[in-house]
Amino acid sequence: MLRQLRRAIAEMFDSVPGGVRKSRDVQKLFGVSTKLSWQIFKLAGPGDAMSLAPHVPKAAAMRGFLEAAGKHAVPVHHLDKVRAAYSAFEHLIETYAGDRTSFDSMASGLSGTGSKQTGLQHRKAIFRGHSHFWGAQVDTRIITHLMHPSTVANRFDMAAIRSKFGLRRLRSDAEVVVDTIRVSPPAGRAEYHWDYLDADAAQRYGAPILPQVSTHPLPVLRTVPGTMPGKMNSELNDAAFGRRGAVNLTFGQVWRETELSPSEDGKRQGWLVLTHIHTPTALFIADMLVHRPTFPRVVSQIEVYGHCSGDSPYDIERTHPTLPLAEQIAKLDAGADDARIQGVPQYHEALQHVCDRLSWRLDDFDVYRVRIEYPLLDTLVAMRFDIEPD
Repeated sequence: MLRQLRRAIAEMFDSVPGGVRKSRDVQKLFGVSTKLSWQIFKLAGPGDAMSLAPHVPKAAAMRGFLEAAGKHAVPVHHLDKVRAAYSAFEHLIETYAGDRTSFDSMASGLSGTGSKQTGLQHRKAIFRGHSHFWGAQVDTRIITHLMHPSTVANRFDMAAIRSKFGLRRLRSDAEVVVDTIRVSPPAGRAEYHWDYLDADAAQRYGAPILPQVSTHPLPVLRTVPGTMPGKMNSELNDAAFGRRGAVNLTFGQVWRETELSPSEDGKRQGWLVLTHIHTPTALFIADMLVHRPTFPRVVSQIEVYGHCSGDSPYDIERTHPTLPLAEQIAKLDAGADDARIQGVPQYHEALQHVCDRLSWRLDDFDVYRVRIEYPLLDTLVAMRFDIEPD
């Protein structure tokens, strides 16, 4: 049906004197909006038919377009052919999907293309709904790990920085966990020792916070033990809400003398980073900073798992569904200098602050980043990094 609709629109364009070569021509010829002219032009173009599904206008918009085309002397038989093809398309939706939103999801899955934009639209709508019911949201959440050689051979110190910028309650009674962390050794090994990155601030505020790159004055925080060994949660403990109550918070610790773990096939050594999504988030960024002289070549992979709250993360990969994700881990060409985030100048300051406290050189790190807009709640982002053998 989509092929018939595409062919009918293309033939209608061919009937116009001079033809239609760009979406601007559609807008000028028929006097329709920029959005509608782009949709119609895209629909008549090349590519897999299923990938065009998100560009098919809704019924009212299509009627308006055909009325406008009729006023500009497009032959009636071309208009009738487009109407018939569009009617058949709507019947297809009703028969196999029930509604347009469901059909777009089905078409994206079948085509394998165009799914990123469709998925983003769905995730944005879910974000708004979850923000309403959970009563909280965050503009930008950044999870950062820095892997650096330890003073002990074949061991590594790993700093973890966790930032939430633009975190706010939407209801004064909403419970908001602002930070949670757990680092686990390979199976059969003892729990790792860790240090605060700012012990004085941790003692003063009751949380592993970095006040230099957080809101001033800091909100009231409460830190409680987690349900698993070595885990801790920090919560907002005041009643401020709305944009005037928005805060920027950064937390950090360093785990000493950690060990690499074998990959699933046992051929490489590396480490696994797991991040749960618990708060509605507009933008999630995960950065892995790898000490270049120690790890000159690293391979990475990412998966996102669903239904993950309250479970052991090491069982999730085997027992929970994998969700589709178009985003991938990318190595930033200019290293730490490329890690700057527009609108969040505090982030690069946090990286430099942590390296200064640990006597590390920020320029010695390569940066691997994944960026996900509107990540889904109750999911787990799993990133594996392995040393590539020479």
